[in-house]
Amino acid sequence: MDSKVKYGQEHGKNLVKIAKKILNNQDLCKLLVNTNLDPLNNKDEINGMRLLNKNVRVVPLLNRDEQLSDSKIVLLYTDGEVSESNSDNEVMTFIVSIYCPFQQWLITGEDLRPYKIMSEVRKSLQDKRLNGLGEIKYIGFNFSTLTEEMGNFVMEFRIYAFS
Repeated sequence: MDSKVKYGQEHGKNLVKIAKKILNNQDLCKLLVNTNLDPLNNKDEINGMRLLNKNVRVVPLLNRDEQLSDSKIVLLYTDGEVSESNSDNEVMTFIVSIYCPFQQWLITGEDLRPYKIMSEVRKSLQDKRLNGLGEIKYIGFNFSTLTEEMGNFVMEFRIYAFS
């Protein structure tokens, strides 16, 4: 198989694959789109691909107006390291940033929206394999940003690409 990892030719496409993988999770899509107190109670199917580049992004731009609307997820690579034993293999780290307006943190039950979103992202990616990529490993999360309007958590994952 020609993996094309050499020189990073597939990195952008692979990040989009990861975004599409999490958009297959209906509960995650509902948490992102339904801004009410009971976002998972809506029975309507959400076309996850319609959320690509809106609620789930691979371009890290979030303007001020969007910080007040609905929750967003941004995916970015943070680093990549070529394997010493095989230059066609690479270990890549990517982050999933979850932005959630404070007005939407409370949801029905004993959970909070940003933690529920993180749980759904983790369910979608942890220990999963994507076509053309190796296994995705969850590393952990941290609280990143606090503004008057929203909070931001960053989840870290590692891919052992093309191994």
